[in-house]
Amino acid sequence: MFDNIKEDGYNTVFLQVRPFGDSFCPSEFYPPSATVTGAYGRDLEYDPVAILLEIAGKRDLSVHAWINPYRLMKPEEILLIDDGYPVKDLYSQGRLREVDGRLYLDPSDPDARALIVNGAKELLEAYAFDGLHIDDYFYPTQSEDFDREAFEQSGFDDLAEFRTESVNALVSALYKAVKGVDQALVFGVSPAGNLSTLKEVYYADAEEWCSEDGYIDYILPQIYFGFLHGSCAFDTMTERWADIIRNDNVKLYIG
Repeated sequence: MFDNIKEDGYNTVFLQVRPFGDSFCPSEFYPPSATVTGAYGRDLEYDPVAILLEIAGKRDLSVHAWINPYRLMKPEEILLIDDGYPVKDLYSQGRLREVDGRLYLDPSDPDARALIVNGAKELLEAYAFDGLHIDDYFYPTQSEDFDREAFEQSGFDDLAEFRTESVNALVSALYKAVKGVDQALVFGVSPAGNLSTLKEVYYADAEEWCSEDGYIDYILPQIYFGFLHGSCAFDTMTERWADIIRNDNVKLYIG
């Protein structure tokens, strides 16, 4: 794969290392991923991240660690992992949220955000990654039941504003953590591509991130639409994303 990437002229690989609140490599914070071991509850027998980084390094490819921040495993799967992992503790305390049969961290929960940040720092300190990459899966639903209690105790009057600030808090915390490990490391976000509904559906304030310092080094919107799409034509949507880049320190890449 890396030979093909190099031969085709690419220079950077985003390596998925945490798809479901688990880990492709040894971790103090997250259990081994079933994608590597075959099933939850099994130990890692090797370190695929170390192997892939070694292979990439020999080809002079830059590698960024790619994590899904809030999306977790299913309820029946989390029961299989060992006690002691923070995500299992949050589940035992009733602090995870279930949507369509899958568990999610609550973006408004400070302990959930701390877990995500600590896991990111662990990756960047243990391996020679050149950056950290996250994609969406912020709020998986617009249902008011998802975080009703936290919202009622928050002091906010507007649920959308409460959720948006919760996501902003994570993005800024990750940026600070990445730069705390090494100022040369790069941090970016790949949100859903429809800018018209991004904030109201996912509570992702991309315009804030692309205007102010302290959030991201790049934005990589998922513009997975053709030129003939009825409401999100590729060229029109790309131009709209370019228009919101108001910070010279933020780069725009197109997904």
